[in-house]
Amino acid sequence: MLRYAARQHALLPSALRDNQATFVSCFVQYAEFRYTMSDGVATSDEGIIVVTTNDALVSSTFDLDVDNWGIVSNGAGADSRPHFQPISRGAQLSYYIYGLDAVIHRRDDSGDDSMLWSFTAPPKFLGNNWAAYGGSLDFVLSSAEGSFDAANLNLAGAGHLVELECASCAQFTGITLALPLSPVFSYDGATTQFQLPLNERAGWVKDPKNLILTWSPPTQCEFVSVLADLSALRILGDFTRGYESVALDSVTLRHGPGQPVQCYTSAI
Repeated sequence: MLRYAARQHALLPSALRDNQATFVSCFVQYAEFRYTMSDGVATSDEGIIVVTTNDALVSSTFDLDVDNWGIVSNGAGADSRPHFQPISRGAQLSYYIYGLDAVIHRRDDSGDDSMLWSFTAPPKFLGNNWAAYGGSLDFVLSSAEGSFDAANLNLAGAGHLVELECASCAQFTGITLALPLSPVFSYDGATTQFQLPLNERAGWVKDPKNLILTWSPPTQCEFVSVLADLSALRILGDFTRGYESVALDSVTLRHGPGQPVQCYTSAI
């Protein structure tokens, strides 16, 4: 499948449109071709062509093992790593990984678990994924143990379902984006297929890196820059104040429409 994002050059002279200079980048997920055109006097804006095999840039289906996924903030014992389960459970869960609460730190003031663990994506999901802008992050969550009653949810059910991190963004001060749990994207312990839109209008918020400030929506350029140099992708596994087991399956980063994004240049 050929997907492309190329700026239009209709206003340029024909000699400029017919001349090509190429810049090529190859990633695990896809091949990216950048180009400009010049007639020796003027040079066009940069165009981009992205070649993928299908609409999935990268996936983990856990058919053989944990596929290098990890778990963070869950102690240092055996449950600090995901467990592989080579069985099927219903139509949406087949050969999957799962995590268990190894450490529960109940806060005295709220009763919430202050140590929330998450699944962490392997290197193949990281790096340059700008082509996922306008696409989606898809995955399945399911739980076999634990109480997901509203009164037992951490942060009153308003934690971060997914976090995307770019350590090199904002001149290496870093940017973290999160999609909070909400009535639109909620989880009650049942097997649930999530499809999270990857754009700045879908409810994502940016870490202000200041405890007195609120998380606010990112700009388009901030969202694209995070996807263009993704250093961490975390999916929440710890939803309740007590013990639970949560399974993860069928994680996919899907291609966006491939339209030009002005702020995605070789400078990002």
